[in-house]
Amino acid sequence: MLPIHDESAERLVHRARAVVYDGKSGRIVHVHEIRTLDGAPRPAEGAAALRALELARTLNARAQGVVVSRLLAVETEAEDDIDAETHCVDVETKRLKQITRRTGKGKTSRQ
Repeated sequence: MLPIHDESAERLVHRARAVVYDGKSGRIVHVHEIRTLDGAPRPAEGAAALRALELARTLNARAQGVVVSRLLAVETEAEDDIDAETHCVDVETKRLKQITRRTGKGKTSRQ
């Protein structure tokens, strides 16, 4: 994701975030965000998901060993950082969820 300079952050009027995931496992392979600043046209609904899917298919999916034909994208309102280490997509509900990891001795940890 490209950084936004601090002075631009106060002009932010819209943020659309999408994750691309393996439709079989729910594993996230790409996160894409479109930030719209004051005065710029707002992207159409679904634009972030379409662009994220396009980028994932052409840039990084094959390098990660992902079957490109299984890739799906979903837009999310999540404000926190999203990555494949801490999140996945529930393939049935198509919603982002935190991954629960085993910490040993039967205990679990939410990241």
